[in-house]
Amino acid sequence: MRTNSLLDPQVRQAVSDQLGVILQPGRQTSSILDSVDDHLFIWNEKSQSVLAVSLSAAGESRFQTLNFADCPQHAVTGLRVSRTGRWIALFSEDGVTALEVPRRSGPEGRFGGGDTELLCRSISVYRKRDDRSVKKVAWHPGCQAENHLLLLTSDGSLCLSLLGDQMCRVVRKVSLGGGRVSSALGETAVDFSFGPAVETDAANIWPIFILCADGDVYHVNGDLSADWSIEGPVETLPQHEENYSEELCSVLVVGGKSGRSILVAAGVKGTIRHYMMLGDPVNGKLSLYLYEKVELDLGPLNSTTETNIACPLRLFPDLSSVNRYLVLHDAGLHQVELTVPLSGELLDNQLESVVEHLVCTRPTLEAPHAPPLGVTVSYPPAVIFCLLADNALHVMKCRGSATWSTAQYPPLSDGGGGVSAADDIEERVRRIFSRDSSQPLILAASQTSISQAQTLELLSRGTETLQKEYISKLGDAREELSAHVKLLQGKKQSQETLLSRLEAMRTDLRRNAEAISEKYEDVKDRGSDLAARVEAVLAKVQIKVPAASDAELKMARDIKLIKNKMEQVRIATEQLKEKEKYQRYQIENVAKQNRSCMLNKDQVENMKEVLQGNSITITGLVKTITVAKKDISL
Repeated sequence: MRTNSLLDPQVRQAVSDQLGVILQPGRQTSSILDSVDDHLFIWNEKSQSVLAVSLSAAGESRFQTLNFADCPQHAVTGLRVSRTGRWIALFSEDGVTALEVPRRSGPEGRFGGGDTELLCRSISVYRKRDDRSVKKVAWHPGCQAENHLLLLTSDGSLCLSLLGDQMCRVVRKVSLGGGRVSSALGETAVDFSFGPAVETDAANIWPIFILCADGDVYHVNGDLSADWSIEGPVETLPQHEENYSEELCSVLVVGGKSGRSILVAAGVKGTIRHYMMLGDPVNGKLSLYLYEKVELDLGPLNSTTETNIACPLRLFPDLSSVNRYLVLHDAGLHQVELTVPLSGELLDNQLESVVEHLVCTRPTLEAPHAPPLGVTVSYPPAVIFCLLADNALHVMKCRGSATWSTAQYPPLSDGGGGVSAADDIEERVRRIFSRDSSQPLILAASQTSISQAQTLELLSRGTETLQKEYISKLGDAREELSAHVKLLQGKKQSQETLLSRLEAMRTDLRRNAEAISEKYEDVKDRGSDLAARVEAVLAKVQIKVPAASDAELKMARDIKLIKNKMEQVRIATEQLKEKEKYQRYQIENVAKQNRSCMLNKDQVENMKEVLQGNSITITGLVKTITVAKKDISL
């Protein structure tokens, strides 16, 4: 796992020095911070460029400045990076500009080979005209080339732009309609969010959910290869007017990878609604079920007042967790974790989302505005980067959901010491130390002044949180550990008793095994004696059997075979004798006739060789007959 070098305070100070100091912070939050892989991208208003910070490199080489070939002709309040960092979209209400990031190369995989100053190609995507301002900008997640940019304008138009080599063109456009009257009635689109991809036979379709200020939700099947059409508004349940009286400003879709998707809608007064999606936005009818409303605590000292604070919320996904997201607002930063089972079919009304107040930039209503400038999550490891109003970069490590979420575990039993043996002690202690409330880190503006009464209230609340969430739980954890120790001691005693019994049983078994071994040896010796006696008896019985034995039968067959061979030898010998007698007769007749030999020398030699061969053959036959006669006599 790579290490995050921005956790070092010196590195964070270097980032702030690169961005410069903002003397007069704005009154509304922005989102000029984003991250992809191991790089952090920040809009540098002082130099009108994008600062790319490597999270894994070391030294001064971690900073790279991406300069524009054509600087944007509008202010920048938002920055969005494509899926793998090939494009950066910079936008505000006045317009949108796309910046092409150089390819990564070199030994450390830096942009453009690692040069600190890079000149990048930029494309003007949209400019404000006819009071049609930009509401939201996002890259289409289904585009492999990452060159499709989706825009929402104030007139309710949703435009998909294709970025080319020199310019861009609109390839898809749908409109919800709207004008000044619709905007006054809250019937204008204010935000959109991509839902999880829906797999079809042709391709993956990315549904787009559009939120109107009055709470209506529309959806578009964002298929890049087909025409778009708006469907809705989506039916929302339960239909109680008091649930939808607040004006909404931001939307986000959470979950969907392993179960149902949750649509999160945020209001302008610090309220968040959680809707469970019922149905399929592509293949079936879609409806939303409102199962929870969350009211955020905007400040440690603001919750005690009855003043209705207007604080629009911005929702950002936490890519390190499927059921967690971040809420950025003018007064700080919250983290929300959904505890509704995303894969379940039914809802449990007792389950509540876990909200943690991370950063507070405006502890009182009288405090000057210091809205955060952006927030993003980089992983692994999961780290939250928050850019404050003075360009100070604040870094926080994300807590694992299993270590601090109270709704992950069932409630403790009332029995106190009655602890289940199957329950894990680490999980029980983790459940005890889980926090129901949190104390935010106060990072207000430097000119913020707090009265002594407010300081006392902050101290009292912090002390109460410390007492409730930490000190008191130490006693509960001590009692839980003591009960577990007693349980383990009882198990130890029972196991020692059982071990003693097993030792005694082992001794008895060893004694019995020795006795059985001796008996086995005796039985084995007696068996050997009996086997020898049986073999002797069988031998004697076999001798007295009148029938021939196997050996005798085999010998008889061998004698018969030899007899047949002898008969063949006798016949062959008689034939040779007849041939010899015939040859002698012929010789005698030739001698009587006194004929002169007409054979030449070669013929005489051949005759001699033939006669010698026959003599040798006859000698061999005679020897064979002699040996056979000896065998027969035996």
